[in-house]
Amino acid sequence: MPNPLSDLNYDERKQVFQEIAQNSEKAFQESLSKISEITKHYDPITLLAILSTYGLTVGVGDKGIQKKKDSDFQIYQSYVELFQAIALQFKPDDLGIHPPSPEVVQELMDALTSVMRAFSYRRLNILTELDSDEEKSVVLLQEMIRGNTQIVRNWGYFSQVKSISQEIYGHFDGLLLANYGFSASNAIALFLLLMKKIEVANSDRHQIFSKLYKSKSKEELISKYYELMKEPAEHSQTFMERIDIKSIPFKSLFALVLSHYDLRLGDTYEFYPEDLAIDLGVDEAIVRKVFENFSYEFGDLEAHETEYLFLSNPIWVRPIIKIGNDKYFCVFPLVFFSFIFHSLNSLVEEIDAESLSQRRSEYLQEKVVEIIKRRFPESKTIPGLKWNFHGTEYETDLITFLDSHAIIVEVKSGKITDPALRGAPARLKKHIEEILVAPNLQSKRLKEKLEDLINNPGKADPLRKKLPVGLNDIHKIIRVSVSLEDFGSIQCNISELSETGWLPDDFKPCPTMNLADFETLFDFLEHPVQILHYLEMRQEMEGSIRYTGDELDLMGFYIQTLFNLDNLDPTANLVISEMSSPLDHFYNSRDAGVDIPKPKPVISRLFSRIITQLENRNTPRWTEIGVILNRFSPEDQRQIERKIEKLKSNVRKKWMVEGHKNMLVLVPPKNSEYAFCYVLYNDKNENRKKEFIEGAARIGLDPDNVKRCLVIAKNMDRDDLAYHFIGMFNSAV
Repeated sequence: MPNPLSDLNYDERKQVFQEIAQNSEKAFQESLSKISEITKHYDPITLLAILSTYGLTVGVGDKGIQKKKDSDFQIYQSYVELFQAIALQFKPDDLGIHPPSPEVVQELMDALTSVMRAFSYRRLNILTELDSDEEKSVVLLQEMIRGNTQIVRNWGYFSQVKSISQEIYGHFDGLLLANYGFSASNAIALFLLLMKKIEVANSDRHQIFSKLYKSKSKEELISKYYELMKEPAEHSQTFMERIDIKSIPFKSLFALVLSHYDLRLGDTYEFYPEDLAIDLGVDEAIVRKVFENFSYEFGDLEAHETEYLFLSNPIWVRPIIKIGNDKYFCVFPLVFFSFIFHSLNSLVEEIDAESLSQRRSEYLQEKVVEIIKRRFPESKTIPGLKWNFHGTEYETDLITFLDSHAIIVEVKSGKITDPALRGAPARLKKHIEEILVAPNLQSKRLKEKLEDLINNPGKADPLRKKLPVGLNDIHKIIRVSVSLEDFGSIQCNISELSETGWLPDDFKPCPTMNLADFETLFDFLEHPVQILHYLEMRQEMEGSIRYTGDELDLMGFYIQTLFNLDNLDPTANLVISEMSSPLDHFYNSRDAGVDIPKPKPVISRLFSRIITQLENRNTPRWTEIGVILNRFSPEDQRQIERKIEKLKSNVRKKWMVEGHKNMLVLVPPKNSEYAFCYVLYNDKNENRKKEFIEGAARIGLDPDNVKRCLVIAKNMDRDDLAYHFIGMFNSAV
């Protein structure tokens, strides 16, 4: 897309930003006033229930989670969170009691949408007050973090969130039970139960109204509805006579019935400790303790500054509303899981902060090893590797060896504090140094150390004896950093920080992701060579390609392109947001209990067969060969297959002719060091196979930029195998 401000000079652009900021400030104040006005007049419990039912739920069918249409109720979790916090600023006597009409609900939605948008835009004028590019970059980084904190809630797919939370904090169950009267497992189980009850209630409601919508007449619709409401039949007849339903279209009448029933939606989100204790099989006192710790009453946030609700909403750690002595209201138990690190960290830290820090660190390292072993069972992994570099001893969290690849993994379990997530510059910079920069520099040092030992095989060093493989067998080293918590998607594009001046001069970015995304990568990519290729290409992309999106978006982008970006304009900024949709659909559907096909990278049948055979045979350097094959885009792979088919036709006709064309040689662009050759022969000239292969290798290695040439040879008279020879040839230079 062209820049809409490209034709404006500096002063004109400055004026545009200032006007946007001024208009946004006005919209911000007007929208807040509208929300308060609605809260004072209409029942906030009913409004919260309606917003949540229509905005925060999705259907599930045989094809998995259903996507919302543009025409559907467009509202997001953060909007409902804001409204609940604003409502909690009012004391019970100041709250509205009137039932809201659909028009009122729409007014509230519009006001929430406006105020959320205006909150960010009203700060645009800050950019016009700064002179240096470095200052502007820092401000833009702050705004990116603030936007993420304001809107984004998912730090992993729900099954991951549950398992990671349980595995970390279940370790402290006894400690929490003794000090608070409930354990982490109790809290997790209770919020899971609330989610389940809400899902069942909404599903039942959907079934009821699906049947009502199938009524054969308007009279039948009204009669069935009054029956549903357990009202006498004569009341339905009176209603039909008074309203004159004959003049109302069926859909309008159905909408009227639905909006009337929605006034009772609050019941769906009301819960009683006694009932929940029975379902959970625990003492009622435990349920009450959980509710007390995670709830507010109306008026509790009266003194809380409304301005702060956008980036530090108290209900993120207390999403329940207490109503009276024995009733609790909760429209989004999912909020507990979105902010579970924050809420459970604070509970444990008050008792034993040191043990929590140690548990988080040990867990993260153990989990990463488990994930790697799950997909690379034959790999050799060393945790806590100690080594010396220029007279200083360092320790690498873990390094794993698979065939000719070494993968250096640094893990960081440190907390990302609230001030950093609100964009506080000093704290933000500190966390970036600790969680993103430090592990990167650490892995870079080890990579340089290993490369030095590989290039100097006679050089003695104690590190050689600590490794489970000979370094002469290692040809590729990949670095990756894994954090326990999500850092507002900064970690997936660290090179964007270069303009802030916060990165050291010798910084070389590597793939950095949170634990949940790391696990997703190793789950959805089923071929080990594709995981290695993904990480290797991510390492190459960092700092050379600008993109907007998070790690899951990058995975979705990989599915379509295999990161083949040779034709990309280097000045372009790729906007890949929402490319995670195939992954989101698969994992969210699986969490909902529906199995659908897993999304897989687009790869041709020929390349798929070659990679599978390569992995099964465990040919030396098979990982490098597989990575090279994955460097061809899906379209390139299809073109190669078509060319090979034409080549087969030529070989069938002219195999006996000296110098006949029987090989496909692909010389890479200047920025690549790999060449690819595919050789065909048949049973009758199989004795010349070695000659053909060596000839292809010489041609492939001829360009100055080529350091390695992959040669694949196939006997076209035999289709039992994907290939009959595969080998890597290195340049003599």
